[in-house]
Amino acid sequence: MAVSLPDLLDLQKIITSLFLLYPEIHYRLKYFPFSRYYRDHPEIITDAPFRVEPGKPIPILLLLKDADQFPVFMESLRIVLSSPTTETIQDFSLDEEITAKWWSRIFYVEPPHRGAWSVKTQIHYRRGSAHHSAEIDNFVNSTKKPMTVLCSSESLPHQDGWIYGDLHFHSNYTSDQIEFGAPLEATLEMSKAIGLKFFAVTDHSYDLDDEEHNYLKNDPSLPKWSRQHTEIHQLNARHENNFAILAGEEVSCANESGRIVHYLLLGQKKFVFGSADGAERWLHYDSENTIREVSDRSETLAIAAHPKDQVPLIYKICFNRGAWSDEDCRIASGLQILNGVDNVSFYEGLATWKKLLLEGKRIFIYAGNDAHGNFNRYRQISRPMLTILDVENYQQFGWARTAVNLGSRAITQENILSALKMGNCVITTGPWGNITITNENSGLFQIGETTRGKKLSLTLESRSSEEFGRITSIQLFQGKIADKENLILETGPHEYDAEIKADIIASSPSYIRAEIRSERGFCYTNPIWITPTPP
Repeated sequence: MAVSLPDLLDLQKIITSLFLLYPEIHYRLKYFPFSRYYRDHPEIITDAPFRVEPGKPIPILLLLKDADQFPVFMESLRIVLSSPTTETIQDFSLDEEITAKWWSRIFYVEPPHRGAWSVKTQIHYRRGSAHHSAEIDNFVNSTKKPMTVLCSSESLPHQDGWIYGDLHFHSNYTSDQIEFGAPLEATLEMSKAIGLKFFAVTDHSYDLDDEEHNYLKNDPSLPKWSRQHTEIHQLNARHENNFAILAGEEVSCANESGRIVHYLLLGQKKFVFGSADGAERWLHYDSENTIREVSDRSETLAIAAHPKDQVPLIYKICFNRGAWSDEDCRIASGLQILNGVDNVSFYEGLATWKKLLLEGKRIFIYAGNDAHGNFNRYRQISRPMLTILDVENYQQFGWARTAVNLGSRAITQENILSALKMGNCVITTGPWGNITITNENSGLFQIGETTRGKKLSLTLESRSSEEFGRITSIQLFQGKIADKENLILETGPHEYDAEIKADIIASSPSYIRAEIRSERGFCYTNPIWITPTPP
């Protein structure tokens, strides 16, 4: 039988499904039907946040995907919590036929005491007349390891007026042949348990322009994009002034070399197209927009997504993917240098940021996790078509956080976006920190602002907790524009709280920023800029 050119060009999809990222277990190829992932069952997954705030129960998410194709009758869920001294078991009866594309429910379990808990789940269901059970998930060859949840005895370290959020998250509106995220309402509940007050939904541009029921076909009327914005609006109205979801988009666009990079647009009300690396069309490398063109279309805030991430060779070959050059970064209004893991890419992003600051560019740093619905663990293909790797402590939702200073303002999407755009925020994996400067006229200036003066008074405040350990070091840097950055103060160790005061002399245009480290985490502030006044 003759094989057509389109069939031969299915090679990209074969490579994608064999080697790349997340296991979408129902996608099979016309001429490569074998898959150790495939089951004629819906995906069934349980998940939990990696930490829970004081006084809050542990929320256990039960998620089903594709039950419209593979209906099941859910019978029961057993949740087992274990610590070195205690075990508790709770059984939940479901007795429900599930036939929806997406279905989820959260079950709340009260731990007998605070501390670290091992969480096991046992799922019982029927497919037709056959009874089935699964632990943690029903993926073939996943590890089934128990989840670990820390029920903290202290809230995330902060000061009144500051709130935490995750600026890079993929919901179930990101759904295609290799990946899918979590429903928005479930994510909101997980966020509150973790201690967050906002998150940004940054689904891929190449997913948001799809038909509702076919991720390989586009719909110019953008039904998914419209439905997502409607859902975000409804959830924000329901949780008014208590929680906010930021509407966003992760746009695929071309860098200065013509390679595809990702750009986060937050607060965007008009869709920006970007389909080049969506694996929907073979050898479709041309991007609808360049970085510059996407920046011009940005309505609120444009942030370079994980700008210095190392790009695997297979991504370069199959998707024409690249990284942000320093020249590319000069176009963005912010850099999401912290992306769910403390690695070389983070420190390379940090070096680029400092370089741009010394050039005089007013640019800010942000943190997110690029989590695709994974609250406790990251699932990735390990041996192609054979095994799935479960990884803890990697791109967990809420692990890398952006802390925003709202002061007395209400928790709304508009107020959070305003503070982010001003740079009145810090990034952290543990401790919280803040710097303020008072000038000779008694004016008080916050992170992201510019003060005028020559002899200035600085206050640095930092907080940690037993969860993140004592403060090990506090470093204060002054960067002189068009010159270099100098370490002007270093102190530590401290206990869990520290307040440092210092006098700053400004003889030339400069900025001040701080780095705080604890035993189990770090915090980087955005700068305060200084314009010196004549003597």
